[in-house]
Amino acid sequence: MKRALAVILALVAFPLLANPGAVGVVLVPISPGIVTGANGARWTTTLWAHNADIGEVTIFGDTDSVVAPNVTTQLGVPYANLSHPGYFLITAQTFGGVFSIPGDLWLTLRTLDSASAFHTAGTELPLPGIGDFFAGTIVFPNVPANGHSRLKLRIYSMENSIVTVRTYDGTQLIASRTAGLIGRSTGGDLSGGFGIGTVPRIPAYAELDLAPGLVSDKLRVAIDATEPTWAFVSITDDATHEFTIVQPHLPSAFVTGF
Repeated sequence: MKRALAVILALVAFPLLANPGAVGVVLVPISPGIVTGANGARWTTTLWAHNADIGEVTIFGDTDSVVAPNVTTQLGVPYANLSHPGYFLITAQTFGGVFSIPGDLWLTLRTLDSASAFHTAGTELPLPGIGDFFAGTIVFPNVPANGHSRLKLRIYSMENSIVTVRTYDGTQLIASRTAGLIGRSTGGDLSGGFGIGTVPRIPAYAELDLAPGLVSDKLRVAIDATEPTWAFVSITDDATHEFTIVQPHLPSAFVTGF
């Protein structure tokens, strides 16, 4: 009897130990769809998902959707009336209504200017997980600045908060600004399970233009955040219509856990 009980407990605990979160949480920083941009641009963004698991995976939103096993599908925006770009994609695979795990859902987010760069494959956008959000100083050690590109810093946070953004040209501080991150969803939060806590469906958000007209190979950006925060820089070249993504550097102590 004791041996049988031990086996049952081990089978129940294995999925929880393998992934202790009850749901999967991924930030989709740019909402899928078509947006008209500057200089006649027509930005087309698509989000694709593949369920590599053996069971159905549910995606939560205003209307929940289910992705069947071994199915690849294009996803829309699961929320209506978004006030700003970006939302958390929240997934779960439930077993017998007793407990759940995130499920093995593979995702890719891609954007392109379908007006002028329709012949290209586009640019893949990052999809950070909950573990990529960090309270402290977030640094972009080198952001390309050629004088004819638009640099936009996009900041996302788990909570409405205020961050300080410092911009440097080499060692010289050229700007220090504060930005209010607002728009966090106030209802429908989900429990992420052990080690995750409460998960908002919509993050707080702010965006800032960086160093317009600056030509420098030493542009550096630092964000001081008091709440779990993530950000990226989008660079749009007005001459070539190229679109480049710069992701943040995480402190080595944060990455290694020391």
